[in-house]
Amino acid sequence: MNLELQLHPGLPVVPHPAAGELLGSWLLRVAQVYGLDLRDLLVCLGAVTPASRTSPSWYALHHSHLRCPQLAAALRRPVELIAAMSAPRCERYWPTELGFCGQCLDEVTAAGASHTWLRGWMHPIALACEKHRQWLEPIATSRLRDVRTVSDFSLLPRRSTEWSAFEWRRESALIDGALWLEHIVTHPAEHQPPWGKTVPSQLAKILSSLIQVLMSPAAADLVRHQLGRSIRNLPERRQRWACQTFRIDDGVTGTVSLAAPDPLRHRQFVFGLLGHYLQLAPSNRAAMGALTTLIASEIPTWHLARWPPAAAEWISPRSARTPPRSRPDRPSTRQPKPRPPVPLFGL
Repeated sequence: MNLELQLHPGLPVVPHPAAGELLGSWLLRVAQVYGLDLRDLLVCLGAVTPASRTSPSWYALHHSHLRCPQLAAALRRPVELIAAMSAPRCERYWPTELGFCGQCLDEVTAAGASHTWLRGWMHPIALACEKHRQWLEPIATSRLRDVRTVSDFSLLPRRSTEWSAFEWRRESALIDGALWLEHIVTHPAEHQPPWGKTVPSQLAKILSSLIQVLMSPAAADLVRHQLGRSIRNLPERRQRWACQTFRIDDGVTGTVSLAAPDPLRHRQFVFGLLGHYLQLAPSNRAAMGALTTLIASEIPTWHLARWPPAAAEWISPRSARTPPRSRPDRPSTRQPKPRPPVPLFGL
């Protein structure tokens, strides 16, 4: 009989998963109850084999990495729950920085419960806390790898920021825009863009194009004027943004590719400004005339022609009414094949 395939009889004590908790966070809490580290717990429960040399970090743990029937039996929970708590899959690379809400962590411990890490914080465009209407705190993914127990969550660094009244009004508008855009991308069944239903992959391409415009050299002055004085340290005119294309599978929309800045502060600004712009009807964007002109001048009409007509009309009416030009031909990099020699005198 293969002992590795036998189901665990079930742990005597299993803490309840919190609402919205990440799978890796819950397993860290279970491991802490029994005085084990995460890998030893998974081996004891038969969720991974002792021979496996590597396993994903707790924050990237996905149900496909585990033997779910064995884990579900040991934790006395259905397999579907474990799958729903799994982290989104980010192919190739995770962002250099993710985010968390320190106030959410503090409220849990103030209520006498153990720290919990929310699954919603693990998406690259998780930028703000909807409950507390504030930006998420940046945390390097390399720092998350050092977390061994849930008690380590209290040691994560935080930044204290004091806003003036003007800065807070501006940040509030950006936070609202970022949350609105996050809902549209991560919950397309419940939230749709104002121009109508759009396939998630098509929406990701539209957003990637607009994000590239905001990160272009032509937008350098606009970005600085929008920010005023800020802690974000955005690139200067001659510097390049640290950008990455994230391939994300959150288990809801399938795999979506989205180009975005790598540092969290930069993503917060870009998505916040873009979300604020897209929420407004074209007739209400008088205060954002500079951004309207920038989008109209920087997005090629042949590119715009690939968007749904309703999206193009909403995002850039001026460009949508311009006849699309043909896509410029790229110079060929192939070397021409040598012609056979022409016989002399026709021989």
